[in-house]
Amino acid sequence: LTGSITIHIGQQLYRAKKGESFYFHPAARHYIEASGKSGASFIWVSTPPSF
Repeated sequence: LTGSITIHIGQQLYRAKKGESFYFHPAARHYIEASGKSGASFIWVSTPPSF
């Protein structure tokens, strides 16, 4: 993760920044947004796949 992001899971908000990671149950309603001025990049790993 570079930059910083806000992870919205249900009604909860979590913030993550460079060097941190996160996980959540795939059935949870969620979305992620860049929260810094310079944007953000991260690697998304889904295992087992749940699309």
